[in-house]
Amino acid sequence: MKALWIAIAVTVVLLITWRVFIDYADVDVDKMATDIDIAVTSIETNDWKQAQDAIARVSAKWYGRRLVYSLFFDSVSINDVESALVRAEAYCRSRESASAIAELAALRHLLLFLYENELITIENIL
Repeated sequence: MKALWIAIAVTVVLLITWRVFIDYADVDVDKMATDIDIAVTSIETNDWKQAQDAIARVSAKWYGRRLVYSLFFDSVSINDVESALVRAEAYCRSRESASAIAELAALRHLLLFLYENELITIENIL
């Protein structure tokens, strides 16, 4: 009986920890998506300095939280996000607007997918 209560307590602690992380990740992903949208708008108006600043903010947020993300997210997904981020930065530095916008759209999609993939939903369970 004691083992049952320990198992229940551990499960509750894990679920609470997971929920706190999901709320934490939701805020971060939303902020990064907003900065990506700012970068895309800036690129469309040829304001490359503002676009580079917005991408730098996304990069700083991502790498500032990378350790926490690596505890919960799949390493392949993390690598995909980092690759897209590096490519977006490179396209923005070289001022290739079409490639930069496409890579930023892919990065935004990867971030949202990363977050949604970790939610506890019927779709993710099945």
